[in-house]
Amino acid sequence: MSGFYEPNPDEAIGKARSYCKTGAFLRRFADFDPLFFRIAPVEAYRLDPHERLLLTTCWEAMENSGHSRASIRSLYAGSVGVFVGVTKLGFHLHTQLGTTLETSRLPTTSFSSMANRISYQLNLSGPSMAIDTMCSSSVTAIHEACEHIRRGIAAWRLQPRPISTCTRGHISICVWVSWSRGSPSHTASPRRATGLCPARPWEPCC
Repeated sequence: MSGFYEPNPDEAIGKARSYCKTGAFLRRFADFDPLFFRIAPVEAYRLDPHERLLLTTCWEAMENSGHSRASIRSLYAGSVGVFVGVTKLGFHLHTQLGTTLETSRLPTTSFSSMANRISYQLNLSGPSMAIDTMCSSSVTAIHEACEHIRRGIAAWRLQPRPISTCTRGHISICVWVSWSRGSPSHTASPRRATGLCPARPWEPCC
């Protein structure tokens, strides 16, 4: 947070910095084993960290539940849906163009790939979709998953949600979107606000 934390809210807003110095941060977030998933290292390097974490976590969830790809295929005929609640971009901001394709760094973010890669790796044939409804992405994904099960479209579901990535740009946008201090209305002046009010209290935006 050095150079980014500003304790004075007014100055923090004016400089597009953060007046909050605490947060939840993942350790070893880059410890992804691409060869385990038969992904070329050069491709894994370009994958959004959200996608790497989702894939790893879903594999762990499958193992922790006592299942394998073979058992899911045997018990559910692969009819397992993947519903990913996801929003916000930022990984593409790390693009670095070199003189050739080999010397360039071209990070990619694809919401659909986050869901579809899980379905492919776990050999699932149920619905596979990424849902972006901003702050309500997770609860909407849960709703869709439950509806698919209720209608018999999917026998089982995986409903992961990637972490939120806060970039300087996103924090700057948050400054001008939703406020809490000084007025019960979301139209309160940003200079009187104490922070972002997410659309769903159980799903913080940043």
